[in-house]
Amino acid sequence: MRLLFLTVSNIGPFRGRHDFDFRVDKDVNGFAFFAENGRGKTSLYNAMRWALWGEVLPRVRALMGSKVRAAPIPIVGDFGDDVLLNADALRDDNVAEMSVLLLAENEKGEQMQVLRTARSTTTMPRDDSEMSISLVVNDGQETHSDAIAQMAVERFFPRELERFFFIDGEALEEYTDMLEQDSEQGLKSDVEAVLRLPALSRGKDDLVELEKKVSTQLSRTKKASGQAQKAEREYHA
Repeated sequence: MRLLFLTVSNIGPFRGRHDFDFRVDKDVNGFAFFAENGRGKTSLYNAMRWALWGEVLPRVRALMGSKVRAAPIPIVGDFGDDVLLNADALRDDNVAEMSVLLLAENEKGEQMQVLRTARSTTTMPRDDSEMSISLVVNDGQETHSDAIAQMAVERFFPRELERFFFIDGEALEEYTDMLEQDSEQGLKSDVEAVLRLPALSRGKDDLVELEKKVSTQLSRTKKASGQAQKAEREYHA
């Protein structure tokens, strides 16, 4: 899977429209964002996740060896809250709107364009219920919207494999910090909580268990893809 083009508008610190062109050597299929804190690295990461799956889940946190999950990051909220919509757009625009356009290509050369938009239905919205969300997807052959569009996205970008599409560098830093701790108590649970991947602490046994989990997940993804294709055929029938 290769990211080709990304456009973000009024999301995080990005006020207005910003284009990012990743169409480089075809041998390159991975990109890293480097910048100082507060420059928008995580916002780009979140923008792509929101465009594809319609929500952004914060990283799983580790607390005393237990996993702590938070609610999805809202699009809007009270000033000062951690939200997706650009603060200036929320404050100054009569109709607050944010959007993300993503263009990607798979290993077969097939391209998909995803455009997700959130538009306020009231002035100064304070809750996501006051935002109208739309999704339009073009898979190179047809243009889909909303529910059918989401099924098309899931075939191209299986949600179950999200962790392999996008890697948050801050999570890796937390992992490094934990390895430098003197105490090993709860380390395995902490690593799994932060990276959402099992810690390999028993060598071969862990690798065998990991292989089983991956095989099971791929089987579920294949089944879900088949169900989505069947639903789409029935929809067009």
